[in-house]
Amino acid sequence: MPEYTTNFNLEKPLQNEYFDIDIQNRNMDIIDSEFKNTNIRIDELASNEVEKGASKIGIHDADSNFIATDVEGALSELFTNVSNGKQQIATAITDVDNSLNPSGSDTFTQLANTIRNISTGKKFSAGEMLSVSEKINVTGLDFKPSIVVGFYYTSDSDTNITYYNNSVSAEYAYHYGTYVTQKVSLSTQNQYFNFGEFKLHVYGSSSDKKITWIAVE
Repeated sequence: MPEYTTNFNLEKPLQNEYFDIDIQNRNMDIIDSEFKNTNIRIDELASNEVEKGASKIGIHDADSNFIATDVEGALSELFTNVSNGKQQIATAITDVDNSLNPSGSDTFTQLANTIRNISTGKKFSAGEMLSVSEKINVTGLDFKPSIVVGFYYTSDSDTNITYYNNSVSAEYAYHYGTYVTQKVSLSTQNQYFNFGEFKLHVYGSSSDKKITWIAVE
């Protein structure tokens, strides 16, 4: 009587039996069929794992960075921690400079750019401009000025300095050794302070005088 293998029940001829090609062919058919069934099961397992996602894949967390023990849980923890961290950064930025409007949904690049725009003190700007009818109109500032100083110099004996705050203007003129002081409201002669611009009346400058101005937030 022939013997048979344990797993696939392949027929094994005895030592005193002649080789039989039919037995060989039956064995090869059994092996071929089992290989096909194995491949089918492998494809099914792979498909199931893709649908189930990373929840079936364990992680090796030597430093105990995660509570979760699978990839899906670890990714969820990582997303939550990053999201919470970005929200804390956005809140901290607003606490320092409430003129900015960051969000926890911003990218790290957007948050970094917002940090660079944090105001660390009062802004200021300065320049020169020709007056028109004793006025200069400066635009393009990135703040609303609260103090503006304008002056022009014609000689050692003739200097005019005009100081404005955001409610009252005080004009100080020095003419030939004599100080002349005049206080007027901003509404006089259509003067104003707005975000990004101001209009300044410079006493005695008439037209085409080069006015040097300094504006402080």
